[in-house]
Amino acid sequence: MPRKDGTIHEKRKRKRMARRMSIVLGSIAATVVVLALIVVFGFRIRVVEYEGECVYSNEEIRQFVMKDGFSRNSLYLWLQNRFFDHRELEFVDSIRVDLKSPSNILITIDAKETAGYVVNTKQTSATESGDASESADASGDNAAASGDASSDAGSAVADDSQVAASGDVVAADSGKYVYFDSSGRVVEFSDRLIDGPFHVECTLTEDPVDGETLSLARNSALSYLLEVIESLGENSLSPGKIVVSDKNRITLYFGDITVELGTCSQTAGKMLRLAGILPKLSKKSGTIDMSEWSSGSDDIIFKET
Repeated sequence: MPRKDGTIHEKRKRKRMARRMSIVLGSIAATVVVLALIVVFGFRIRVVEYEGECVYSNEEIRQFVMKDGFSRNSLYLWLQNRFFDHRELEFVDSIRVDLKSPSNILITIDAKETAGYVVNTKQTSATESGDASESADASGDNAAASGDASSDAGSAVADDSQVAASGDVVAADSGKYVYFDSSGRVVEFSDRLIDGPFHVECTLTEDPVDGETLSLARNSALSYLLEVIESLGENSLSPGKIVVSDKNRITLYFGDITVELGTCSQTAGKMLRLAGILPKLSKKSGTIDMSEWSSGSDDIIFKET
């Protein structure tokens, strides 16, 4: 009898432990389900706020950041932005996502500073070379067209596949326009022409490289150019083009008005005077010669054409 009683006691003990384990596991499962429901439905994005300005609209930024179905969840989007690499966006240094509440996120855009741009002569040359190659290929195809038509069709398919394959690889410096900041450092290569940065024509001694300073014909030329750009901005002047000659002389083009600034001297004073002169010449065309102007004189020559 004692042995039988002991067996019964052990069975009852195991049943109690199993019951307790079931309760614990059930509680954990219920907690997980509740947390999952909170994450799925409680962190659903309803309000998106934006901070910072760039060349893209808020809707374009929203589509870029919230690029998949899970991005509708604020917690997922925050974790993804904080701990995972994301695609780069032209003219943007960084995009940060912050949680203001489970249903409200703040997207902060840090745009790249772009003071001016030059045309990428390396890319232009490559494009012209490519156009010449395409013309040669077209001539060859026309000559071959007088031969076997089915062979031509096969060649055309092969050429298309080669173009597609080569198009998958895009060099970092392949953009048509090279944008630089107020220190002269290259910050972006792009085929997109944006409003704001000044268009600069100058002779570069080396191919532009992302993150490095533009190399102009003379060491002082870049400093002078950046000084002129800064002063133009301070006086709300927007020339259509800035030309830097090999002799370190700068010329500005405002529609039908050409402004000869000359070499680096009295830049701030010249810009201040120019801001007062240009409105008076709005319906005229000609050249303003400020190359010999100094703060102690009024020698500004306008040659009307």
